[in-house]
Amino acid sequence: MSRTTHDVAAASGYRLLPHTADVQLMAWGPTREECLAAAVRGLASLFMRPRPGTRTQSEEFAIPAGPDDEQLLGLLDEVIYRIDVTGRVPVAALVTRQPGGGLTGLFQTVAVADIVQTGSVPKATTRHGLHLTCGEAGWSARATIDV
Repeated sequence: MSRTTHDVAAASGYRLLPHTADVQLMAWGPTREECLAAAVRGLASLFMRPRPGTRTQSEEFAIPAGPDDEQLLGLLDEVIYRIDVTGRVPVAALVTRQPGGGLTGLFQTVAVADIVQTGSVPKATTRHGLHLTCGEAGWSARATIDV
């Protein structure tokens, strides 16, 4: 499995690569926030697609201030938590960095009943190889997802 999406207008996207017993999620964007939003889209695409005509619901989220890698981990874990506990899948995100360094934003979610499952539901994000960094081409993220 290798899936890629790239939003030319925003220069953000994600790529999923097979990895031993899990999946490697790579995301990028011109800003930290757009890179994180691409990671949320990538995580959702790992295992599902919404049925045609499915309506989304906005749900707020907050991730505490911390190192970039920990905030990436926190955001992806929040997505997995919502799938497990609320039965809703975050399929998109609007991420905002707060003055104190924390993240807030809105997930666009769909009910699990309104998806077509295309792969294994993610169980966790591992710390191995986790990174969120800024380089010459913008921001990039990498996370290993246990499925």
